Amino acid sequence: MSNDWGFASIGKNMWQAVRSLCRSPLLFAISVLSVGIGISATITIYSLIDTLLIHDVTATRGDRLVSFWTPWTSYPNLVDLRESKVFQDLAAAGQCYPALHWDTGNQSRDIAAECVSANFFHTIGVLPWRGRPFSMIEATPDRNPYEVVVGYRFWKRKLNADSSALGKTIYLDKLPYTIIGILPPSYRSTEGLGFQPDVFVPLNVKVLPSLLNRSSAVITYLARLAQDQTPAQTTAHLMAAVQVLKDRYPGQLPQVITRANLIPVLGLKKYDEDPDSKIILDFSEILAIVSALVLLIACGNVAGLLLARGVGRQRDLAIRVALGASRAALVRYLLFEAIVISTVGTVAGVLLSCGILKFLANVTIPAYSAQLNTTLNWRFAVATILAGSIATIVSGFLPSFASSRTTLSQVLRTGRGTVSPRLRLRSAMVVLQVAVCAILVYSAFLFLRNLISILHTNPGFNVSHTTWIDIAPDGGTPPLKPQQTQTLLREIQSQPGVQAASWAWYLPFNLVYSDSIVVQAGNFRPNNFHVTLQGIGPDYLSTMQIPLLRGREFTMEDLVTAAHTSLQPILINQSFAQRFFNGKDPIGQHVETKHYGNLSQSVVVGVAANTSFENPGERPKPLIQPLDMSESSFIVRSTSISSSFAPTLERYLRRRLPGFEISHFTVQERFNRSTLPARAAAALTSTLAAIGLLLALMGLAGLSFYNTIRRVPEIGLRMAVGATQRDVIWLMLRESLILVGAGLALGVIGIVAVSNILGTVLSAEMHAFDLPSLLAMTLAVLFATCLSAWLPARRAGNIAPSICLRTD
Repeated sequence: MSNDWGFASIGKNMWQAVRSLCRSPLLFAISVLSVGIGISATITIYSLIDTLLIHDVTATRGDRLVSFWTPWTSYPNLVDLRESKVFQDLAAAGQCYPALHWDTGNQSRDIAAECVSANFFHTIGVLPWRGRPFSMIEATPDRNPYEVVVGYRFWKRKLNADSSALGKTIYLDKLPYTIIGILPPSYRSTEGLGFQPDVFVPLNVKVLPSLLNRSSAVITYLARLAQDQTPAQTTAHLMAAVQVLKDRYPGQLPQVITRANLIPVLGLKKYDEDPDSKIILDFSEILAIVSALVLLIACGNVAGLLLARGVGRQRDLAIRVALGASRAALVRYLLFEAIVISTVGTVAGVLLSCGILKFLANVTIPAYSAQLNTTLNWRFAVATILAGSIATIVSGFLPSFASSRTTLSQVLRTGRGTVSPRLRLRSAMVVLQVAVCAILVYSAFLFLRNLISILHTNPGFNVSHTTWIDIAPDGGTPPLKPQQTQTLLREIQSQPGVQAASWAWYLPFNLVYSDSIVVQAGNFRPNNFHVTLQGIGPDYLSTMQIPLLRGREFTMEDLVTAAHTSLQPILINQSFAQRFFNGKDPIGQHVETKHYGNLSQSVVVGVAANTSFENPGERPKPLIQPLDMSESSFIVRSTSISSSFAPTLERYLRRRLPGFEISHFTVQERFNRSTLPARAAAALTSTLAAIGLLLALMGLAGLSFYNTIRRVPEIGLRMAVGATQRDVIWLMLRESLILVGAGLALGVIGIVAVSNILGTVLSAEMHAFDLPSLLAMTLAVLFATCLSAWLPARRAGNIAPSICLRTD
């Protein structure tokens, strides 16, 4: 027995399996194709999830890196905390917001920039591919360093892979930055989700004017844990050090010192705190399940084909038993065929997956400055081996054991040309395949309908005629004063084609939001209830065309009165009013909030209609809109489409403000960017569903063809006693339809079971159990399966009775 699995024996069995499969080239090709497609889909999805969510960081010992942000993570505190030795290394990193503008000479472009401290690259343990990183002496913020490290993609595509780029100057926000380094092609930012910064600039007051203010938390800390310190121990030491800083600098740190949540840079935990990232995690889980179901269908195909082949080879197997072969020898002989199929299919799947991943590596997502760049590493190899092993086990063991039960007496009793019993096990596998396929197709239709719903949803404000204008001073120009901002707003409102204008901290569908904790609203005291905060200017609602339900909106007079009172006016949305005032009139009610640990008192002057704010089609969330005294980001509604109007307004502002950097984007562009997750969900699920449906059809067609061959004598007898071609076709088609019907019924049960998972990533207008999607799935599966079963049934109807009877 020990020699049965020796190298010589394995080689002999493999060679016999290859020779046996080559005698059935069609079965071999279909089996390899099924396994290859299933494995390719599985490891491609795994690679995307791995590179975007799990290991999307280039760092030395990334498992020891953590990041955190609180109301006290300012740069002066970072300098003091370094001296406390709580961490082995402590750096700062974060996306520059608003975005920096790269001046190419002909035009100004927004680029994705990451602001980092001088020791950032030392902390993560990454050296540039060419050049050098920032030094601690030259990159201190008070020196206003004008040096930049560029990403490999930026160097290759924007700088045309200039070999002499080091030492050259690029202009960011009209300031000259010298290129000192180029990052390696494999670099993955600590931001995660495939984010690829174009440039890295050192922290300076030109990019972040309030950087040196101890009470201004404008940066995120990135830290390497000290040797042998756990996150819990580090947190305790950190809070003690922060308390010392609070005592040392009274009044400069928040009244309430919040506990730092040390979030690992590697792994999925870093996305748990963010609701938007939670949706991405939920969808990733769905994709992982869907890809596993595709692999299951593929393995079911191979298992079914091998079962059917085993039925046709019962005479050969029975003779082997009669000559002395044991059942274990038969199982081993048949199992090696599955091993050969799985091995060849795995190789084909890896090659196909590599091609897909190479294609995706060249796909960029400009709206997010992300890149789907995956690498073939040991995790990819482990996933491939695991998928191939699962394919071997699922597709090989069951057919091997089932076919090895053949005896010579059974074959002689059943006759020369017939096979008994029926292929119940194979039929059961087809039912399971159709059920799984039904779930996949339903998910695809559901996400397609979800996308259509989002694209046709009314966000509650004007999308096509609204433009965002950002005005930022260059290095030598002071920012606009409140009076200048108000004057500029009136000038913009008087321009031809402008219907209304206002300002705001940010627009809906932004990547970053500010929030506040409601302490008291009227007589209601919630328990630390977070709401979104959006500072706005006068006439914001009319500019965005958001309906005002109660009260009034802000006017220019409010800017004068609000400057002399501690009770600030606020607008709330309908969701906030329903949540906190329970049908009472909210106008005139006081609201107490906590923002960055500081308490503020406000009075409600107006109630606006609910709008989509973080994602299109979302369920309404409570929103507070305080009056912002002065802002340099304007919102303009025009009579023409914003994409044609915005350049004209930008040219006017460039002439009006020569010392400022002017940029714009349309609200339509921001809306389109916000729909990318829904588009990706619909595209990926549709692709996987199409693959699953194709595999299921191959399985059903294979069963029908083998069933036709098995029942040739019976068909001959039926036609001899008067059965017509139509009768034979219906006989064969009916059996396939029964299997499909059973699979659809089982699939509906599965859809009900997974509806809760699907519902976590849908818009508010969609329900997880969607009848139109269910109907579309049923029609699609019925049509496709009937088509796949029709060809074998038609072939059976065309068999001449004389040929049928000669086989008996």
